[in-house]
Amino acid sequence: MYQTKNGSQWYFDIKDYIGVGVIRLIHSAVAMAANVSDSPMPPDLLHGKKIQV
Repeated sequence: MYQTKNGSQWYFDIKDYIGVGVIRLIHSAVAMAANVSDSPMPPDLLHGKKIQV
């Protein structure tokens, strides 16, 4: 979690990443601090299984 203060108001930020399968079932979830870049995708979200349509 990331915290910052603006005047007398405190803000707490968090990002949620959710891995969803083809049949719309959540297979994994990861929470990260908001100040972390989106570039490094959490590896838990990518399970590597390819589905043919």
